[in-house]
Amino acid sequence: MTTQSRSADIRPAVLGRLLALGGRRIEAPLSRVLRDHGLTPNAWWLLTELHDAGAGTVLPLGHWARRGGLPASSVTVVADLLSQRELLHCRREHGNRRVVLAEISEAGRDLVGKVRDDLDTATADVHALFTTEELHTLTTLLTRIAPNDTPTQCRVRQGVR
Repeated sequence: MTTQSRSADIRPAVLGRLLALGGRRIEAPLSRVLRDHGLTPNAWWLLTELHDAGAGTVLPLGHWARRGGLPASSVTVVADLLSQRELLHCRREHGNRRVVLAEISEAGRDLVGKVRDDLDTATADVHALFTTEELHTLTTLLTRIAPNDTPTQCRVRQGVR
């Protein structure tokens, strides 16, 4: 059987349903862990994006809004709440006061590590369904359909305060 005929056997509706059901299986423990840490899904997304962008990366909130397909106002609200908790630092861009630049704080980095540990524990039953090789394959396949725009990084010598 060729690759083309195998893929024709799996209807988009079936694949979509499986992806949605799999997402629901992960979503319940994800929501519980985030709630326990006082985070919304949007706040978690912004924190992990800033964390994974690397230390010293400072980018406009509008970049993160576009990357996540979120309204800019939602990202601004989340950034304000995370700033109040000292999980990230925001400042206005010098040349354009309308642009808010954001950088994750050390406390934010620490929280991301803790939440990820808790998520690992909360989803261990799902991970146990797969071998390490299968998890790698699944990650590779899902990465193909996830948005993948690598941010243009702005490195700064001093942290954003």
